[in-house]
Amino acid sequence: MAVKKGDLVRAVREKLENSLEAQASDPRFPPYLFETKGEVVDAKGDYVLVKFGYFGHHRAQIV
Repeated sequence: MAVKKGDLVRAVREKLENSLEAQASDPRFPPYLFETKGEVVDAKGDYVLVKFGYFGHHRAQIV
């Protein structure tokens, strides 16, 4: 699923915890990451910058 700037997304715990990125960094994720939605601030190629803490309507999902 392609996401673009302004999309609202959510983090999927199971996918994030088992990702290569998670294995390469601190495995302790803050609760707000999974309890709130995030807004895509920037997107380039396969990477997106997401600002979490949004409580609005859900429009997309990070997979």
